[in-house]
Parts: sequence; C-alpha cells; structure tokens
Amino acid sequence: MNPTIKAALNSTISTLENKSRETTEADFNVKTASARAAEAQRKIGSAESKVDAHQTSLDDVNSKIATPPMKEVSTGGKNGGTKKVVDDEEVAKLQNQKKNITGLLTQARTDVETARQEAANTSTEALQAAGIKQETIQEASELQNRVAAMQKTLSEGGKVSDQDLEKLATDINTFSGKLNKEDNKADVLGNAVYDPLAKGLKNIIKTIEKNNAQPDPNAPPPEGTVNRQLFDIGIKGEPQTKIIKLMEKAAERNLQIDQGKTFTKDEMKTMFNEYKTLTNGLTDTQKNSEVIKDFKTDMEALVTKSGHADILTENGG
Repeated sequence: MNPTIKAALNSTISTLENKSRETTEADFNVKTASARAAEAQRKIGSAESKVDAHQTSLDDVNSKIATPPMKEVSTGGKNGGTKKVVDDEEVAKLQNQKKNITGLLTQARTDVETARQEAANTSTEALQAAGIKQETIQEASELQNRVAAMQKTLSEGGKVSDQDLEKLATDINTFSGKLNKEDNKADVLGNAVYDPLAKGLKNIIKTIEKNNAQPDPNAPPPEGTVNRQLFDIGIKGEPQTKIIKLMEKAAERNLQIDQGKTFTKDEMKTMFNEYKTLTNGLTDTQKNSEVIKDFKTDMEALVTKSGHADILTENGG
C-alpha cells in the first residue's frame, strides 16, 4: 500500500477516534438512541467476523489449490520408476470445499449488508434525536456508504485507486472538522459516525495489505513435478490436465499388462489417437522437450507391449 495514502488514512482514523472521546451530556432519550446505534454497529461487527472466518477458510483452500497436493505414480515405459503429479482427486475435493465456502461467504456478505442497512436507520434516528442537522446526517451517510462500497470492492478482490482513498480521507477530515464536542451528545456522533468510519478505514487498510500479500494465482506448479515441466514449456490449464490424465492412464495400463490383462486393438488405438490429438498442435520446441519426448517414447512402448504395434504405422507414428 502506498505509504503516503496509508499515513493519510491513519491520521484520519486518529482524528475520528479523538473526536469520539469528546462528548457532552444529554437527556435519557438521546442516551437511549445513542446506545441503540452502538448496538447496531456491534451487529455489523459480528456479521463481519463471520465474513472474515469464511474468507480465511477460502484463502486456506485457495492456497492448497495453488500448491496442489501431489502423488507418486508409476511412469511405466521402458525404465519403470515413479514420478510426481498433481493429485486430481484431492484437488477436486478442494474445489468442492471452495464452492461450499464461497456459498457461505456470499451469504455472510449479504448479512453484513443487511446489518449495515439496519444500522444506518438506527444511526439516523439517533442523530435526529440529538438535534443533528439533516444535511449533516446526509453527509455522514454518504461518507459511510463510500467507505462500505470500498470495503466491498476490496473484499471481493477488486482495486481502489490511491486518488479515491486520498479524497475519502480529505472529505472525512473536512466533515469531522465542522463538528465539535457540543454536537457529540451522549457520544451519538461517536457511535453513529466517528467510530464506524474509523473502523471502516482500518478494514480498508487491512484488506488492501492482505490482498497485496496474496500469492499469484498464475504461479508455476512445484519444482520436480511433471506439471512444472509442462508449465515451463507453455502447456498450462486444460491441455496440461488432459496430458497428465493420459500419462496416468498409460502408466496404469502398462501395469495392468504386466499383470496379465489384455487390451483390444480398438482400446489401444483410441488411447494412441488421444495422444496424437493432444500433441499434434504442439510447437516444435514443445515436441522436442524432454517431458514430451518421454511421453512419446512411453506411449509407443505401451502400444507395442500391448501386441498392437501396427497401430503406430497406421497412425504415422
């Protein structure tokens, strides 16, 4: 986060907190209304805590997906041995968890918006009870809406410009500068305006710093894996997944042949045609890479081992 912008926001937070501590006495009705405003803000905090909990769970799952669980599989082929590949079954489970948590997060965010609306109504009533001018109430509401909108954008992974943040800090300072201790009867401004704005600014800073610390979703797979070898030659996403799955299927079929299982010519031809389809569109550099050349060697050896070597000739292998 831009240090200058962060300093401006922190300065504004300090100003709001200081003004919140400057209060005057008020009658019972104002005290009661101010207390209701404070309770409504606490409900927002409770709802936001649920959002934070679900977001933490989602971040944890996303981290595991970004550095996916691995498994050892047989390479088959002429040399035997094993290799590390992404465990697609475990990744599928993680994706399912992500879907469920995302649903809970969406509902929690809706609950926050509901709590904010209720708090806005309660705050307006409290400010009116304390004799705050309508234009001041309207200005406070607009500032809180701006803060809430920025919080929502950032929590969903969006961006807020430095210019918008700087103007927000300036506008809040200008607004709070118009009010004094005598206006803050029974801490009504603190409960309904100052404290919510300060809390919102703190959340904005926290979320920006958290977003900036998130791992790159396009980061390469772990070193020493087939996935990384494919990634390094530009084979990513769905094409990579399909190649990995076919490699695993070929290794499994190789073991099955060793155990006495036989495969028909059509079965082997279908597999080899899938291999040809996946590799035909590759560049010369990709085809000449070690991982793809090994893939070709293993596939041809498997077809030959199955007793259907003529498939290689038929397919121009």
